[in-house]
Formats: sequence, structure tokens, C-alpha cells
Amino acid sequence: MKFFKIVVAAICFVLSSNASYQKKSDVFWNELPQNLENGEKILRNDKSDEGKLDYAIFLFVFHKGKHEEIARLLKPLVEKVEKKDQFDYGNFKGGDLKYDGSIKSIINSIIIAGLCIEPYYVITSPFIRKEPSLIRATEPYFGSNRDNFLPRCGGKK
Repeated sequence: MKFFKIVVAAICFVLSSNASYQKKSDVFWNELPQNLENGEKILRNDKSDEGKLDYAIFLFVFHKGKHEEIARLLKPLVEKVEKKDQFDYGNFKGGDLKYDGSIKSIINSIIIAGLCIEPYYVITSPFIRKEPSLIRATEPYFGSNRDNFLPRCGGKK
């Protein structure tokens, strides 16, 4: 019983100390479309890999035209995956991995950048509702166990 209490206390500590968990609750994601200014401020300040990807998608979905900033956010995430992974991403899904402002390039970037977020990246519902084609980033691609680590959609973990 003492071990169980220690484990529960440790979990509570980790959850309470995780700023991303505190600031981006289900309430945050549900209210995001009605409060874009506050949402952008919170997402911009989250420096985790997941936060950077969330912010890049936020800008793509709600602030079309911020392509340079989106590319700046995505580039290190994609490079991180390319460095640690032996898979050849050179012709991924028939396109370049550089973000160019198109829906195809954001989907490819989400797939690859999402691979650096463990256990997997979740594309939140407000993003999917505003830009339904983002759902394509969740489709199987590799035909192997690697597909288990592709992004998913819905609520955040």
C-alpha cells in the first residue's frame, strides 16, 4: 500500500508540474476557436516539441499567411526525426519535406514532426474542425509497426 501511495504521489507531482498539462486542458482546446488571442499566447510560449507543433498547426489553421514562422517552427522538429531515424524521408509521400504553405506540405510535416513526440502526437479537434483535410496526417503510411506512432486526432492525452 505504501508503494502505491508513493507512485500516486509521484504521478500527481509530474502532472501538476507540467505546464503544458495545466495550460492546455480539454477546456482550453474546446474554447480555442472562440479565444484565439489567448490561445495563441499560450501556444507560442510552449517550447516543448509538442507545443511547437501545436503552434505551427494553429498558425496554419487560424492565421493563414504566416508561412515563414510555420516553417521556422517545423524545420527543427523534422530535422530531429531525420537525424535519429534511419528511414529515408527524401521522397516522403512524393513531396519535399520543406513546408511551403500548402496543405500537402503541412500534412507531411505533421507526420514527420509528430514522430519526435512520444508516444504519439494528437491533432486536436479544433484544428480538424477548421481544416478537415488535416485528418490525412493520421492515415497509415509505412505499412509497418511505424504506423502506430503516426499522429492521431481527437482530444489531447
